[in-house]
Amino acid sequence: QLEMQERMVAESERAAEDVRRLREDGCGEQYRLEVENQTLRSAMEELEENEDELVVEVETISKERFALEQNFRSACVKNDRLQVDLDAMSKRAITMQKDREDLQQKVESELENIKCLQA
Repeated sequence: QLEMQERMVAESERAAEDVRRLREDGCGEQYRLEVENQTLRSAMEELEENEDELVVEVETISKERFALEQNFRSACVKNDRLQVDLDAMSKRAITMQKDREDLQQKVESELENIKCLQA
């Protein structure tokens, strides 16, 4: 019977040691999971901050793009007006050149007539 009690005590000690190890392993696993959870939370917070920064940056770029598009449209309208003005000036310059040539011919013709009359 003493032997049986010793065996039961030994088994009891082994069971207590197993329980202690399981408890330690469980605590270690829980700690590891908590650390991993905290790491994931930190990563999520960083991603959310980055997302906020990106949203602000996209909005800023969109506003800049809109302003640039408006400036481009204004420049196109101004360019079209200047092109119309240039075309009108070119036509006027051609007309003036033709008028100048006509007047030059008249002056030369009158000078010839004056020479003939003087001779």
